Amino acid sequence: MKTFFVILFLLKIAIQLVCCTEEEDHLFYEGDYSKSDIIGNSLPGTWRPFNSDSPWTKKIPSDAQTHPDNEKYMSTFQAASGNIRFTQVYNPPIWVVNYNNFDLLRDFIADYPFDRWDPIDITVNPHTVDIGLPCVESMYGEPTEDGHMIIIDPFMQVSWEMSKFDWDRHKSGDYLCSTFNVWDLSGIGYGDNDEGWRNGCRGGRGSGYPVIAGLLRPEELEMGEIRHPLTFSLPNLQGHADGAPFVSPPACRSDGSDQNTDYPMYGLLFQLDPSLGNDDFESWGLDNNTKVIAKCLQEYGMYFGERGGGPAIAQQLLAETSDGSIEEWERRFPDIYKSMKKIPTSAFRVVANQGELKYDDENYDTINVTPLIKPIGGEFDSDQEISLLSRIQTAEFYYTLDGSEPTENSIKYEGPFKLSEPCTVKAILIGSSRRNSLIATAHFDYSVVVTPIPDPTNDDTTDNATLMSNKFFLVLLLMISLIKFIF
Repeated sequence: MKTFFVILFLLKIAIQLVCCTEEEDHLFYEGDYSKSDIIGNSLPGTWRPFNSDSPWTKKIPSDAQTHPDNEKYMSTFQAASGNIRFTQVYNPPIWVVNYNNFDLLRDFIADYPFDRWDPIDITVNPHTVDIGLPCVESMYGEPTEDGHMIIIDPFMQVSWEMSKFDWDRHKSGDYLCSTFNVWDLSGIGYGDNDEGWRNGCRGGRGSGYPVIAGLLRPEELEMGEIRHPLTFSLPNLQGHADGAPFVSPPACRSDGSDQNTDYPMYGLLFQLDPSLGNDDFESWGLDNNTKVIAKCLQEYGMYFGERGGGPAIAQQLLAETSDGSIEEWERRFPDIYKSMKKIPTSAFRVVANQGELKYDDENYDTINVTPLIKPIGGEFDSDQEISLLSRIQTAEFYYTLDGSEPTENSIKYEGPFKLSEPCTVKAILIGSSRRNSLIATAHFDYSVVVTPIPDPTNDDTTDNATLMSNKFFLVLLLMISLIKFIF
């Protein structure tokens, strides 16, 4: 019996350690950020996005098998370059914010906003994003035609991601970005590869990955450990077959069109030979910082997720320009770009798929949508019937009528309801994961409208009382004139 309780105690400690570890994945720097809006561009080295079930947090098992098409994929991989390197130009910035302190940007235009890929009301512009975005003009994006931007609230555990971001274009009345996604950073971090054409809106990368997924940050190198897979680019990829995206999860789409089966597809995981040790790294000439990256590539690997030069690993943009970012990386980690080029592509393999990744639309999608309030608000002169709509049939609506933020303790939507006086309706969706959607808001005003009656003597209009007064005055004048004529 004593042995049983000892085992139970140790098991309890083990469970607590696992839970604490996942909680620490999302911890931010200590401090008071209650009044901050833009906090900065830095996340702790211990921080990593997504949960323990996500492919973006999992180590490669020690018994992982080699992919059956490893030989031909590796041939293409090595033909691209004899060594891997850092991406020099196409790097996204990270903006860390406190969402609650922003004057949120609303009703901006995006070419492919994921939350409105199939508008449930054709009267609403499918390119207008009606959720609040914590973004201001001083926040710059990636200085390339790809224009990626990542905005993270580490307290809400939410990431807003855009591609082709352009504030000047937005100010001229055109679209702010191309793709627009909102990711639950406590979720699984990948999309469904069977979503039809709408998966073209999923994720900012060509593979449909979240832009934050697999991104190398300087704080991780400074900590001496990278605790997630990396993402890399290659010039050649196997794209579509018979019009359908040809990908391997966690990729859910492809921007490639080549059907050459020797080319790797998005979603393949490449691993640096785990049998290599420090002596091998020393013989290559790796410095200590690059050894940290090599260790990560052994333990976690790197996912193929972008078309471009390479093989090139994606890292965070640390300045407003690409040249400035390279200078900052080099300042913090001298000769890191040169040292990275000493890791040979010949030392890699393609890992076989580690079981089927489960996509749970019911839980995942809640954070990506905004309920539709119909009508969408405005000024009215009669009672209005209000409906709440969403493409997620399994989620429940909750709403308020006083402008306060709705929760699961608010009014539960059971069907259309009537409004007859001014109010602000706010609504959310809550799925089975109990994760709230973003909030939809609609303002309803009412005014008394008086129908004008035309004056028969001219084109002007007047009210009934004035018209009757004028007629009475005319009749009185006629009667006085008639009496004078008789007498």
